[in-house]
Amino acid sequence: MKNSFKKIILLFALTLGFVFSVNAITTYHYTVGNTKSANVTPANSFPLALTNPGTIPAWRLAQGHQTTGSHSCFEIKAIVEDHLNISLSGNGFGDQTDINFVDGATPELDQYDAYKWFSSLGQPTLFTKIGEEFIGINSLPLLTGSVDVPMGLSPGANGTFTFTFNDVASFPQSSIVTLEDLFTDSIVDIRGQGTYTFSSLATDTFNRFILHFQPGVIANVVNQDCDNAAGSITFTQNGTTVWDSYIITDNTNNTYAQGNNYSGAITVNNLLPQEYIITLVRGDYTAQEFITVNSNGVPIVSTLAVSDTTVLIGEQVNFTGTATNATNYSWNFGDGSTAQGLLTEQHSYTGIGDYLVTFTASNDSCSETLSQTVYVGTVGINNQPVSNLSIYGQGEKVVIQFNNWGGNQANITMYNMFGQRLESLTGVSTLKGRQELNVAGIIPGYYFIQVVSGDKVESKKVYLGNN
Repeated sequence: MKNSFKKIILLFALTLGFVFSVNAITTYHYTVGNTKSANVTPANSFPLALTNPGTIPAWRLAQGHQTTGSHSCFEIKAIVEDHLNISLSGNGFGDQTDINFVDGATPELDQYDAYKWFSSLGQPTLFTKIGEEFIGINSLPLLTGSVDVPMGLSPGANGTFTFTFNDVASFPQSSIVTLEDLFTDSIVDIRGQGTYTFSSLATDTFNRFILHFQPGVIANVVNQDCDNAAGSITFTQNGTTVWDSYIITDNTNNTYAQGNNYSGAITVNNLLPQEYIITLVRGDYTAQEFITVNSNGVPIVSTLAVSDTTVLIGEQVNFTGTATNATNYSWNFGDGSTAQGLLTEQHSYTGIGDYLVTFTASNDSCSETLSQTVYVGTVGINNQPVSNLSIYGQGEKVVIQFNNWGGNQANITMYNMFGQRLESLTGVSTLKGRQELNVAGIIPGYYFIQVVSGDKVESKKVYLGNN
């Protein structure tokens, strides 16, 4: 053994606070889980040693039994989730070894591992190894990829032996665990075959078996929330496992995805909050994993409509909002005015400028805000059709169509949204005919066109520009 590790033998008997020696106990049981093993005498026992006495982060002491006296014997018991115990029986003797996958453990010898002492001459010893050390409890990092663990057997004498595989159910159903027998060139599916019987000679080499561990399917869940109208699940099968087929359903047997020869990653979208099941088939073995998509907020879908985005001072503007899954509504009209509680509002402005109007819909967990800019100018307009007069924009020119409107002549003036005069035509005929105001190079947007003839004044908002 390496001198760099302190060791203590973990054979405990409690009575009035004293620790008994091995010779004080006639027989004792080695216990894993809640299953008691066959009797083992102290002379044939397989005590373990901690590599770091005084700290047992991955273990607890579980009460066992003894055949004489009133004392209770205690021994190590694993409390990790991914745990495999292999129990060996043959020639009237037995032994055990354990493999665990523990958060914080390393592949090297550390405080999560325990040494293994060899049995007496002629009796079997089952172990794994870390480097050159014989290990009774072998703790490895969490199982996230393929892991191969060589397992050794010193049979002690010729005979027929049986492995019993315990606690396989501590692994996820989709985690595949197999035993490889290098002598018979066979693979045993530990889940489907709970025991394995074989023959061995006392002269056989120790290194006969390999335990192969494959990680289970990992599910990465995106829950429904304020940003996601529905959830999603990404199923990832790491390692070398290839499933013959898979199907993803809910509890009412609705199918969301299915396929063959599955490995790697599958993403299923548009999932409402509920439980989902992935069923995996590999040969005669079927595994199921259950995953839940939760709701962390009910998302809101809203719209905003404005009756007119280019208006005059004092002109009424109608605002209409819609919202799904919302219970509260609020408005900000951009000029310091606000409103609450309604999906429709009306508002007018007292000054020229650009006003950012926002509509917010919310519920107990989510909110959504939409906005629209309203441009307010100073020139009077009338967008209703006028008899004998038509005003409209056509690319980079204003078109005015007269049909005996007003007096004999008219003046045409163009303003921007701030009431600034940009272009004008004077003395144009109001008889039947077409007049054009060319504004090449104008910035695309809305402009006001005012036509004056005698005491008649008409104004209209038009869109100009090539875009």
